Amino acid sequence: MAEQYRQPPRREVAADTLRVPTTRPAHWFQTPCVLVADGGVRIRFPSEQRSSAVVLELDGGDWYRVQLRAGEQVVFSTTVTTGSAPFQGLSPQRVELPAGGLAFDAIDVDRAADPAGEPDRTRADLEDTFLTLRLTPGTSLDHVWAVGGVRIE
Repeated sequence: MAEQYRQPPRREVAADTLRVPTTRPAHWFQTPCVLVADGGVRIRFPSEQRSSAVVLELDGGDWYRVQLRAGEQVVFSTTVTTGSAPFQGLSPQRVELPAGGLAFDAIDVDRAADPAGEPDRTRADLEDTFLTLRLTPGTSLDHVWAVGGVRIE
């Protein structure tokens, strides 16, 4: 059990179980979504997809590594930021793919560090405002990464 806590396995979810939020703001604790733990999430499609862009609903204030896979081969990888507002909720993040599109059957989403090496301001902001957050209903001190939906374009 301790090993699964320290190095959790990658969660796998079917793409059709993820829904794009219909109201904004949509927060991870109010909207059906998948939390991205240290093991990451694999979004699996029932068949090969061909696309020039993918839109992922990602929780705000964080960095994510997004990898498209064809079988077990990574065919595209990028880092996505959702901005600096940690409580903005889920927001659509468009990932442009190379011209002509790519074929893939899964998308891996993992937590990522700021590629510029900036410190984790979200966690620092949370620590600085602990007393305020404790008194605000519906907020959390957990640093949450979440995927709330996926759309192929």
